[in-house]
Amino acid sequence: MPLIDKVLAALSMALLIAFLGILIWWVREPDLIIVVAVVSAMAVYDFWKGAGHGETIKMHRD
Repeated sequence: MPLIDKVLAALSMALLIAFLGILIWWVREPDLIIVVAVVSAMAVYDFWKGAGHGETIKMHRD
């Protein structure tokens, strides 16, 4: 994965976390906090695996 792709992915992840943080701050419902925490954890895990950390599935390019 080229460096620019990693930078843009990190920026988008930071913006997602910031948006969800603002959402939690204003709504403050326990159920929403749990759902946002689970979804954020899955997004960070997907980002980490997709950025080349750990073993990832190699896809061929046509």
